[in-house]
Amino acid sequence: FFVFKIGKRFLSSRGASIAALAISFEPLISALNLVLFPETILIFFLAAAAHFFLSYLERRSPAPFLYAAIFTALAAWTKPVAAYLLLPLSLVFLLQREFIRGIAFATLVALLISPWMFYNLRVYGMFSMTAQGENNFCGYALMSVLAAEYHKDPSDMAESAFPPDLQEAKAHCRGPADAFRIFLSE
Repeated sequence: FFVFKIGKRFLSSRGASIAALAISFEPLISALNLVLFPETILIFFLAAAAHFFLSYLERRSPAPFLYAAIFTALAAWTKPVAAYLLLPLSLVFLLQREFIRGIAFATLVALLISPWMFYNLRVYGMFSMTAQGENNFCGYALMSVLAAEYHKDPSDMAESAFPPDLQEAKAHCRGPADAFRIFLSE
């Protein structure tokens, strides 16, 4: 539904229908819909957020603004990586010189996701969207990045699990900023 509505903004009704059909029969999305994965729900929330954000840009009314923020927050609650969607959406406000609305949008999304962050602070001692943070990158993804650097198959754990400088890279990974820096430098 949302893919069709978004497509209709840029294409004819026929083109939007083709786009919606192509997405609905895309093999990976079809496979994800057979089992309830977070990605299935995430795709719905991201499409809804994009639809309502575009509706807001078109009409400048409060309802789509509010719905875009709500669906952006729901996407972040589903998979924390979706919180990064806030950056390009806020950038659109800045590019259109709507600084106050951009700040209001970011603040509203931050308020909506803050209960989860307070939960993580209380339970794990980390005020963040995830208690895993850099652990996922420094524990799992780093092996794949280093394996690619050494021309190993990252999907073959027997071959890529212990690249030569893994322990050194892990020692330098103390937070999300370090994880990002290591990712960019490797």
